[in-house]
Amino acid sequence: MKRIIRTIVACLLVLCMLPISSMQTEAKMNEKKGYVIKVNKGTNCVTIYDKKGNPIKAMTCSPGKATPIGTFYTPVKYRWHEMIGNCYAQYCTRITGNFLFHSVWYYRKGDKSSMSVRAYNKMGNKDSHGCVRLLCKDAKWIYENCALKTKVVIFNGTKKDDPLGKPSFEKIETGAFTSWDPTDPDPKNPYIKRRPSITPKYTTIEYNSKVTEKKAVTYKDYKGRKLTTKNAKITVKGKINTKKLGTYKVKYKVKDKKGYFLTKTITFRVVDTKNPVLSGTANKTDILKDQEVNLLSGVTAKMVSGQSLTSKIDVSVTSVTTGQKQIVTNGKITFAEAGQYKVTYTVTGSNKKKTTKTVTYTVQETI
Repeated sequence: MKRIIRTIVACLLVLCMLPISSMQTEAKMNEKKGYVIKVNKGTNCVTIYDKKGNPIKAMTCSPGKATPIGTFYTPVKYRWHEMIGNCYAQYCTRITGNFLFHSVWYYRKGDKSSMSVRAYNKMGNKDSHGCVRLLCKDAKWIYENCALKTKVVIFNGTKKDDPLGKPSFEKIETGAFTSWDPTDPDPKNPYIKRRPSITPKYTTIEYNSKVTEKKAVTYKDYKGRKLTTKNAKITVKGKINTKKLGTYKVKYKVKDKKGYFLTKTITFRVVDTKNPVLSGTANKTDILKDQEVNLLSGVTAKMVSGQSLTSKIDVSVTSVTTGQKQIVTNGKITFAEAGQYKVTYTVTGSNKKKTTKTVTYTVQETI
């Protein structure tokens, strides 16, 4: 036990104190140029910017009081690197001097199950002695995507300086001393194998229908057993407005009692698949021969979701006696003969659904 305690203390004290003379690149990487990495020590947040200056990715981090302020250019990377005190870190990218981006530290090189749970659970707080600790997935992203000589800006800022906000993360609550980093994408990661599932029951929702975001998905553990608020922690962020067409993103989180969790964002689409609504059509018996009639007067059409289609109404007239179509100009007609006529209204919505209504006009001889 004393040996373990001495090891922990040594790791925390010298985790990042690496001699510059040991610098060497240990892996071949598909490097991409143009990124800028900004580390906000005031909020413990890292933001990645593309070559146009647009923020594209945010990461929670654990820097330290000794993390230097300034602008630097990454000189070297290490896939695994030994830290003084028999500690190791994955996906290391040197910032300057003795300061690096890297994963949470491990007790044994190459053993991904030996990560310090205590250090992992401190993510998002100042906990290092100068390096910038990251979740495994984030350290890996920088290692694989940011070329050597990538610009790094470290500063003391506020939340206003984090355009994408500071991401949250789930702590490990199993009581374990060491474990895997839950964000490590390695297929052997037990957090991946035992991760719960979140499956949408549907992704399209009819306009003006009732929906409950939490009940729009099903939650199951890795064995397929149903998870509910009685045996899991479930949180939902985001709203679906079914009275407005469009897409809505809802973020779901589920954690089972063993501490395995999943975060998933699902996009829902509110649609209008109903037939258009035609109003104002009616049978008429008071039409006189040689009288001009506006067949569209008082007639309206719209989508169920409210979009007006009145200007898209098509109207046609057919004589019941002869079966001949009558001439209609701009919705107006003058009946040359007395008799009965079928007046048909047709409108097609933006969803390609069509509504047709037919009424009867009875034309009387001129008095």
